[in-house]
Order: sequence, then C-alpha cells, then structure tokens
Amino acid sequence: MAKNRTTEKKSNNTSTKVAKPAPKSPVKSTKTAAKTVKGTPKKESLITKIRSYFHNVRLEIKRTTWPNRTEVFHMSLVVVAALLFFGVLIFALDSILYTLVELYSKLYFVIGAGA
Repeated sequence: MAKNRTTEKKSNNTSTKVAKPAPKSPVKSTKTAAKTVKGTPKKESLITKIRSYFHNVRLEIKRTTWPNRTEVFHMSLVVVAALLFFGVLIFALDSILYTLVELYSKLYFVIGAGA
C-alpha cells in the first residue's frame, strides 16, 4: 500500500496538512495473460502465440534503423578490403610454412639417408 507524504502548509498563522500522493514507480505496461473465473492463467492457443510472435517481429523491424545506400557501399568496401588482406596474409603464411616443411624434409632425408 502506498503511503502518502504530508507537508505542512502555513498561512495566516495556521498550519494545515496537505496530503501528497507517493510518487509512482516507473512500471512498464505489459500484457497479462487472460485469466479464467477462478484466477488461474488461461493457456494461449498456438495460433495466438504465432500471431503474437509475427506481430512483435513486424514492430521490431519498423523500429530498426536501416543504413542508407552510401553507408552500405562503405561497409561493403571495408568487408572486401578485410577479405583481401586476410586472404593475402593466409597465402603468405601458407607459402612460408610450406617452404619450411619442404626444407626440413629435404634436410631430414639427406642426413637420415646417410646413417
């Protein structure tokens, strides 16, 4: 139960108490499940759940901020540049490791074959 705050208001040498309502807590309004006569929650049907899901999806898509054409173009350039950079990096590392393994195997066969 919310308690009322009282403040004293003085005018003409008389004090009167004025009741101020307690501040309301910020509560978001949410849908509550329908209840039957006895107070137990009523189960929603599958069709109602599906309809509610797609309704919420549509609302979320409306709230989405979509990029404009130039932003998409610039982001695409960043992605292509990153792909090229990492492709070249992986190619260089692969070539270096291949050369090292090839040198190691030749050295192993030269030293190992003589023994």
